[in-house]
Amino acid sequence: MDATFFGKRIDKFGLIVAKDITTLEPISYHFIQTENLSEYSRLKSSILSQGFRIQSITIDGKRGLFSLFADIPVQMCHFHQ
Repeated sequence: MDATFFGKRIDKFGLIVAKDITTLEPISYHFIQTENLSEYSRLKSSILSQGFRIQSITIDGKRGLFSLFADIPVQMCHFHQ
C-alpha cells in the first residue's frame, strides 16, 4: 500500500493504491490530494468492505501508519527505510 503523486507535488494530484501480493492486481485505489492517515484508513476500509482479509501489509514509514494497522503484521518498505 502506497501513495504516489503525478507532476509536481504542489499540483496535488496523487493516487493511493493497495495491491494483492498473490495476484499482483490492485484491489483498491482512489485519487488523493494529500497523503495522510485518513486516506490510508479510507483505503483499509474499502479493502475490508470488499470482503478481503488483510494478512499483512507493507507500508512506508509515515508517522501513525503503524498504529493504524496495529492489528495486522506490518513490514516497513525497504526502499523507505
